[in-house]
Amino acid sequence: MVDLATLAETAIKGRAIVSADSMAKPEEGVVHLWQFAAPLQSPTTGQIETLSDEEIAKADGFRLGEHRVRYLWRRVILRDILASYGETSPAEHEYVLGEHGKPRLVESALSFNCAHSDAWISIAVAFDMQVGVDIERISPDHDWKPIADIAFSPDEIAWVTRASISEEAFTKIWTRREALFKAWGKGLHDSMRETSLVHDGDVISSIVDRDGFGWWVHELAAPQGYEAALATSAPVSRVEIMAYPAGRAI
Repeated sequence: MVDLATLAETAIKGRAIVSADSMAKPEEGVVHLWQFAAPLQSPTTGQIETLSDEEIAKADGFRLGEHRVRYLWRRVILRDILASYGETSPAEHEYVLGEHGKPRLVESALSFNCAHSDAWISIAVAFDMQVGVDIERISPDHDWKPIADIAFSPDEIAWVTRASISEEAFTKIWTRREALFKAWGKGLHDSMRETSLVHDGDVISSIVDRDGFGWWVHELAAPQGYEAALATSAPVSRVEIMAYPAGRAI
């Protein structure tokens, strides 16, 4: 397991580290961000027993053992983190899925979203605001143009094309877009090219959707070789880095 105190220094520049076993809900305008690497070993039987039958069945569907272990840790740790806010125990969490598969807690104003890339896991938690988070590995040899032609606006394509390192620029825009669409709870194919996070040649940090609601997009510092972003349905006054309690589930 990567040392969380060291990792948190790269998670968001200039933010304090908070570590707690029993968390108060985030204050208005505050987002809690948990970011860490999954362990290599599988969770214990007791930890896996906190998962639902559906989660266990999905884990058993992975062909590669490494992917199964990472998935199990994502679900175990998510349940443990949400339980730390005191609403229920890890095994008692009930999720419902939106139209495009975004999960939310039943009868709770606590909002959360998860993302992963390789072993890295990011979990955003907020109260009374929608959140979306994404983390992606930068692939230097990735042919980004076919994807951008389908998913990006003309302004975004032009911005990526002008960048000195186009793969990094593509990943920056992609993570911002995915975080935004995840916060919306919409599929990536909904209004993809109509939505642009570049205006007048610059990357923007807020956008108004087709229904007139405002959304905010925040760049997160990420581990070397990765890009990360956060999107919210309300302005954010503070993002707190949460150090996962080593004694709770790992």
